[in-house]
Amino acid sequence: MRRQLSLSWILVLVMGALSSPAIADDDAGKEVKKEMGKLAGVWVPVTVESNGMKADGTDEVLKNLRYVFKADGTFRLEKDGEAQNEGTFTLNPAKKPKQIDYKIEKSLSETMKGTTSLGIYELDGDTLRVCRTWPDNDTRPGEFAAGTGSKLILSEFKREKK
Repeated sequence: MRRQLSLSWILVLVMGALSSPAIADDDAGKEVKKEMGKLAGVWVPVTVESNGMKADGTDEVLKNLRYVFKADGTFRLEKDGEAQNEGTFTLNPAKKPKQIDYKIEKSLSETMKGTTSLGIYELDGDTLRVCRTWPDNDTRPGEFAAGTGSKLILSEFKREKK
């Protein structure tokens, strides 16, 4: 009888150990889904810096530019309502800083199609900050900076009000 009890406890412990990663993965998946829901919406650029050059919302290049993120993990970059880039994004909110990756599937630029941009992000209510790589840079940024020669893009967005 004692042997069966011990074997039963061992089975319980093994089953618990085996199911823990699934529970952890499930919790991580729920956190990602929650974060994607927070990010979903239309975002208007306030400032953009790349290679040491800066632009703000008054610059012609940023006027009528919008990022549209959907909770299903798709994004669209629009200028005057016309798609410039489209693709998917993934988030890892467990990392510090939080990570975002853009996979550009469609683009007006042939050189952008099929590329991935690695980034970090910070979401605070209706403010989104993203620092990401140019598509030919495969080193994820570690901080929110995009100085000369960095091949990074630092952007701040505000959520567009309906």
